[in-house]
Amino acid sequence: GDSSDEEVEYSEGGLRNGDVVVFTANGLPYAARGVSSDKSDPAKDTYEFSLTAVAEGYSIADAATHLVVLRQGRWLGFRSASANGKLLQARKRGNTRLCFFNHNFGVFEQWETDDEPIEDGWSSALLRLKNRRSPGFVLTVEVMKVPSNMQYGDDVDLPVLGASESPRCHSEVVIR
Repeated sequence: GDSSDEEVEYSEGGLRNGDVVVFTANGLPYAARGVSSDKSDPAKDTYEFSLTAVAEGYSIADAATHLVVLRQGRWLGFRSASANGKLLQARKRGNTRLCFFNHNFGVFEQWETDDEPIEDGWSSALLRLKNRRSPGFVLTVEVMKVPSNMQYGDDVDLPVLGASESPRCHSEVVIR
C-alpha cells in the first residue's frame, strides 16, 4: 500500500497537534453550545457547533470558540474543552450538522484538508475541511490560531479581537 500519508512533513507549517484554533466566517466565530443533556450521564451530552450572531457577542477570546487540534498523519481532529472534551463531527442529518458527541478520535471525528499553509508562523488561513465519514460534507472556514495569551486558562485576561483584525471570508458548507 501507499504509505505516503505518514511521510508527509506536517511540522513545517500547517496545523500542529496541540494548536488552539478558532473557526470563523464573515468575521464571526463558531462556538460550542450544549443542546441536550443527560443528567444521569454527562458523557452522553451533545453540543452543537455553529456560527454565532453579532448580538451574542462572542469573540475569539471566548473558550466556547476554542478548538484544540489533534493530528494523526493527514487526519485532523478538533477537541472542545467547552463541549466536555469531545471532538467535532459532521452528522448526516438533523438540525445540527456540526456537533460534539464523542471523546474518541474515530472516523466520524476525522477531517482532512489540502489547504494547509506550508509556511511557519501563519496566523489564519482559509481551509476546506472534508469529513472522513461523510466526504461529501465540506466545511469552508477561516481557521485562526489563538495566541497563547488569549487561550482559555486560569484567570487569564483575554483581549477581544479588534475590528481591524477581522477575517475576510465567508463560510460555506457543500454537501454532495
